[in-house]
Order: sequence, then C-alpha cells, then structure tokens
Amino acid sequence: MARTIRKVGITLIVILLIALLPLMFLFFKYSNESPQIANTGVVEELHGLMPHWTIEELYQRAVLVVKGTATGKTEVFEAKSLNGGENAIFTNHVIIIDEVLRGETEEKEIILRQYGGTVGERTLEVDYEPELKEGDSGIFILRSNTGDGITKEEDNSYSLITGSQGFFKEVETESLTDDVIALNKAQENDAVLYGNTFYEEEGKIYASEKESVYTYESFKSISDELNERVPIDLNFEDKYSRESLKTNYETGFISKEEYERSLENIGKPILAKIAE
Repeated sequence: MARTIRKVGITLIVILLIALLPLMFLFFKYSNESPQIANTGVVEELHGLMPHWTIEELYQRAVLVVKGTATGKTEVFEAKSLNGGENAIFTNHVIIIDEVLRGETEEKEIILRQYGGTVGERTLEVDYEPELKEGDSGIFILRSNTGDGITKEEDNSYSLITGSQGFFKEVETESLTDDVIALNKAQENDAVLYGNTFYEEEGKIYASEKESVYTYESFKSISDELNERVPIDLNFEDKYSRESLKTNYETGFISKEEYERSLENIGKPILAKIAE
C-alpha cells in the first residue's frame, strides 16, 4: 500500500514538472537572453520638424561660434518646466575650444547643453539633437542659456541653435556622396570637411543639404564676412519669439489667450532644476 502511494506521488510530481516545463523555459529564456527588458524603464521619444536655416540665419541668432572638440565628460539632470510642460532631461557636454569664430569668451572650455538623456529609469530621446561622442570635432553655433532659470552667467553654458543644424561636424570624405564633394569643390589634398548633419545611420554621416558641407577655410571665410555684416544681437531671441507668436496668433494657430499668456512669459525663467 505504501509502495502504491509512493508511485502515485512520484507520478504526480513528474506530471507537474512536465506541465511546468514551458513556463520554466520562458522564465530562463527571458531572464538569460533579455535581462534588459526588466531594466529599460520608460523611454520617451521627441520628434521635431524644423525648416532649413542658412548660415546667415544661424549667425543672426548666435552669440558664440566655436570650433571645438567633445571631451566625453557629461552631466545628466532633470529640470521642472515652469510653463506647464513635462519635466525635461538635459545632458551637459564639456567642449574644448580650439578657435572662436564669433563672439567672445576667455574660457578654454564651454558647457554644451542638449535636450535629452537618462535619469533613473526615464530616458528622453530627441531626434533633432546630434549625438555627441568623445573626440567628435566640429563647429558649434550657439546661443546662451543664461536666464532660463537654472543657468548663471558664470556657468559658460550654451545650447545649439536649432539642434543638429547648429553643429557642423567634422566628417570623412568617404562618408559623403560624390555630388556633395563636387558641389563644394573641396577635394584638394583630401581636405577635411565640416557637414551640417541631421542624423547618422550605421556609422555613415548624412549632410542635411548639399550646400551645407564646407572646408574649414571656406566656412571661416563665410564667418568673417558675416561677422562684419551681421552684428551680434543679444535681444534677437526675444524679438524672434514675439514675431513668431504674433504670426501664430494671426494665422489662427494659437488663441488670443495663449498669445497673451505667452507674451507675458517671454524673458522669464522657464526651468527649475530638480534636486538629486
């Protein structure tokens, strides 16, 4: 009798293990092959469409233009929006200055702030911000972050004008199409090119427009000409914001209440840093 009970018990255990095998397989499959699923957290994507800006239009807004190199040193932080938006995530990059092309600074390094990054389990990916890696060199067309609520004048902190369009990355000739190189007449002695890039794919760099790739000499020549003809206007952002709001109101894109409320907030702090 005892032997019969033992056999029945063993049989039940075997049946139970067989029933659990699919669940055990799934458990080990996802725990061993895909551990990142449990740790990824929330990923938010922010997409933006912007009209193409010429160098002159970029220079109209710029308070500083430098040729520099990303050091790879970064700081990521979260800030509260004071105008009703969601909390924002920013990444600060340390940029070594090789040469100043527009504006003035006595510093050898600047802080370049970009929208996006990872804080805790929350990741914000912004497609119109260029991905900066250690050693990336190029020309940075910048606006000051002073007055946003979290930046002081001594912070030496800037942001790119219109994201990727404000960064002319040093690119290898072979990563560009032949017609781009020919149009820019930049093939002499395999000259280093600087490209106004929107995105990268599988290591290849794509210029936003054919006319947006330059040798450093040609860019500097354009820069010198624009510096003489287009003085730095520290109030440009304020005037541009007012004109844009007026256009949006007149075309019916925003209501009168939104227009008046936005006018009142121009020039006021828009961010508050969240303590860690």
